[in-house]
Amino acid sequence: MTPTLDEDLRSLVRSEPGSVKCPFATYTRLRSDGGVRWSEDLQAFVVTRHETITAIARSPHLFSSEFVSGPGGTGRLARSIVDNPQASTELKKLAAVRARIAENPVLINADPPAHQRQRKLVNPAFRRARILALEQTVDTLVEGLIDTFSAGGDVEFVKSFAEPLPMTMIARVLGIAEDRMDDFRRWSDAITGATGAKPDDEDLIRRIFGDMQEFFEYFSEELDARRTQPKDDVLTDLLNAQDEHEQLSEDEILGMLAQFLTAGNETTTALLASTLLRLAERPDEASELRANPDRIPAYIEEMLRLEAPIQGLFRTALTDTELEGVDIPAGSFVWIGYAAGNRDDHVYDDADQLLLDRAKSNHLSFGHGEHTCLGAPLARLETRVAVGALLRRFEKIALIGTPEQVPYRPNFVMHAPTELHLRLTRTETDPV
Repeated sequence: MTPTLDEDLRSLVRSEPGSVKCPFATYTRLRSDGGVRWSEDLQAFVVTRHETITAIARSPHLFSSEFVSGPGGTGRLARSIVDNPQASTELKKLAAVRARIAENPVLINADPPAHQRQRKLVNPAFRRARILALEQTVDTLVEGLIDTFSAGGDVEFVKSFAEPLPMTMIARVLGIAEDRMDDFRRWSDAITGATGAKPDDEDLIRRIFGDMQEFFEYFSEELDARRTQPKDDVLTDLLNAQDEHEQLSEDEILGMLAQFLTAGNETTTALLASTLLRLAERPDEASELRANPDRIPAYIEEMLRLEAPIQGLFRTALTDTELEGVDIPAGSFVWIGYAAGNRDDHVYDDADQLLLDRAKSNHLSFGHGEHTCLGAPLARLETRVAVGALLRRFEKIALIGTPEQVPYRPNFVMHAPTELHLRLTRTETDPV
């Protein structure tokens, strides 16, 4: 018996394994049904049509970005704990730091005019020249990671490559020590780990906010060090960023660093894993790219469109409004499904197919409008260099097991294989 659309949506929102691994049929049903549907489990309206998603993204006067994680998110959770008279003193103390920083929404969480001011101050730190200058650094790091398994054989790709590459790069961009990688991963998991957490799950919440307190303390010390010993890095740029009115506050910078840490590694890790999974499943596509490496950037754009690492984010309606004929009361959460919009057949011909000759994509995987991701050029650079090197140094990339056995992150927002076991066959010309 075919599940109802509400059952399909419930399965996805509850992050059931089959649904988070392949949510695309559900997105198609949602678009066909009108494109806007209330989810009781999510306590939000789910929006799946490209045109409506982009209209929302262009309308900050109607839809606020402050709570992009919706009912979850560490800032919102921290505030609820601080205001909860039954929460323990220890837990309130841990949550208070995150709640204080959340009082100054930054970048992805900020609305106009604060968002424009922050982007103006931060954009120079991610200037194009700085990103382009990193290509040799990315290339050296990629080759070094490949050297650890270049003899070929069996490799678990996520832990051995897809995670350390972007994590190391974001550490270098920020100018911080690379010997804290385990801590960076733990802190990143804490920052994203509040989605779905319950305020009464005290052990989990204590771990999340304990790890986040470590994160804020570490970067506060790093910022103090830059004040006396500046470097050519993003931390120093953020401290020096100033317009005619004021500088960024330390709490604003700490909030931004939390976003940079997660966005700078989570999305690229997911993109790399999804791309290598597809190349392992489709050796004809791998052969095409080996023969025509200039087509790798187009391939990556199509992978971003088809397998968006961030499937969607939330907005909050600021006033009573209407979407696709559905009334949206003020204060309601709206989940804008970027991944659903990316496969809208009103926008893309053969929307479910990877087409290297597709006209320049207007996919939504890095957001849309003023909230387009600052780190998109770095993610593209890392993935382009990595895919090119892996295809050049291995003549065969094969999946161990079946695609059905590949586990995915149990999260309907973050779409990524958590393990990817590959069998690699080294090319005869590989130097190692």
